[in-house]
Amino acid sequence: MPATRLITGLSAVLIAAAAWTGSTAAATAAGRTAAKPKDQASLAAVSCRGSNWCMAVGTYTAKSKVHALAQVWNGSKWRIVRGVPGTELSSVSCVTDTFCVGAGGPTGAEQWNGRAWRTVNLGKPDGGLTGITCGSRASCMLIFPRLDGPEVQSWSGGTKWHVWAKATNVCFGPAGAPCGLAGVSCGSATNCVAVGTTQYQFSSDQKPSSVVWNGKSWAFSQPPGVGDPAEMNAVSCAGQFCLAVGSGDADVLQGTIAIAATWNAATRSWTDVSPKISQCGQASCAWASVISCGSQKICMTLGHAGSQVWDGQRWGAAPTIAVGHASGLPAVSCGLTICMAVGHQSIGNVRHSLTELWNGNGWILQRPVNPF
Repeated sequence: MPATRLITGLSAVLIAAAAWTGSTAAATAAGRTAAKPKDQASLAAVSCRGSNWCMAVGTYTAKSKVHALAQVWNGSKWRIVRGVPGTELSSVSCVTDTFCVGAGGPTGAEQWNGRAWRTVNLGKPDGGLTGITCGSRASCMLIFPRLDGPEVQSWSGGTKWHVWAKATNVCFGPAGAPCGLAGVSCGSATNCVAVGTTQYQFSSDQKPSSVVWNGKSWAFSQPPGVGDPAEMNAVSCAGQFCLAVGSGDADVLQGTIAIAATWNAATRSWTDVSPKISQCGQASCAWASVISCGSQKICMTLGHAGSQVWDGQRWGAAPTIAVGHASGLPAVSCGLTICMAVGHQSIGNVRHSLTELWNGNGWILQRPVNPF
């Protein structure tokens, strides 16, 4: 990305911040306005379809009232979706631009029909739909926490639930063993992968683990990964392709290293594609705590090692743009040729939504759009 483009975008943000600070100070000095609670906005999740459409969700405060936030990107600009039920949407998964499922609202579940968000009957689980992933309009999955270990639950048609407790139990060791599923993703109605870590009986080894869905049933599948302990902590699927990321403790010299593996649903096989990122300085190296794939040729991670891009053959650093004070990007989603990262930025002590677009060469700061 040309340097002048980055400088221009950042300068615009700094100028806006200076103008806001100056005008506010002048108004206060003149005594014309009393101090009022500042309006705020932030984005928590995003889901992109193709290369010209994304749905981002979060929360905002206006006139001391908290509201759920949703905004749509049409390939060139964002627009706010008005009248979203509830005070927050915390996650979202879109199959098409006319079907999304999100966590939030009065029942914990909201559905996008291409025009508006509508509250739907959740049925269960009571915890809402945080981290939900949909492979089709009639097939969604999520990891549901339980005292005896996380399990996969499927949501069919928005009302009927199926609990896959035994089929998705990856703990083969003694009770209380540090194992379980951390994330799940669906590329289609016949390809979902859930990943985590497992400990085998009569062994202290902790290995990365996964269960895979073929449209009818779940089956255990051991992904590659060096280290003990080792784990997979995130996965993303696009069609018949999936990419899982995690970490492992290799040895004293190497320390904690990054691990990654691709899943091919057609051949039912894993391939090790671990990047050369080591010694992350943590007992559990979250080099990539979030990952999204638009296809087998474009995946993006966010984590301790910064954003990393996978082009189908190799990994490469893709540092995001740091804007404002206390900015953050907790989520990313990739389409066929682009990725969108979302979060928040603070300008003049006011939190605004933040979006950055990856165009294949670098990140481009998008014009902020706020509902207040």
